[in-house]
Amino acid sequence: MKSVLNGAVTFGALQARLIAFVNMRIQNGEYTERGLARLLGISQPQIHHVLKGTRRLQPEFADRVMARFGVTLLDLLEETELRTELESRQSKLADHRWYAGVCREPAGAPLDAVAPSGNRKPPGRCPSSAPGRPDDRLLWSA
Repeated sequence: MKSVLNGAVTFGALQARLIAFVNMRIQNGEYTERGLARLLGISQPQIHHVLKGTRRLQPEFADRVMARFGVTLLDLLEETELRTELESRQSKLADHRWYAGVCREPAGAPLDAVAPSGNRKPPGRCPSSAPGRPDDRLLWSA
């Protein structure tokens, strides 16, 4: 299920996939609505309405389902979607490698230098790294 937003997968699509996953497990006889509701700590009518689409899937409920079944968000994506996203990110990374040489000022300093090719770099600031995370600028070096 794809969205109309440039083929990107939406939260709604991921929710629908999670609901379909749970419905499949119930239809295969692995669980009953009642038994699954007990395991998740909710009422049977609540799970029934969510699975039938008459009630919205709440984030807390989705988290419980995903934890119970050991499912991650990546599991809800199709292989082609993952591959497309990875390729897109790799091409964006390659496009910004020239920009890494410019980003030698302290994090947060404005970037006013001109790229070696004579093109101006994108407007903005050097990316700053969050505590405990590697500096993004290191990923941009050629």
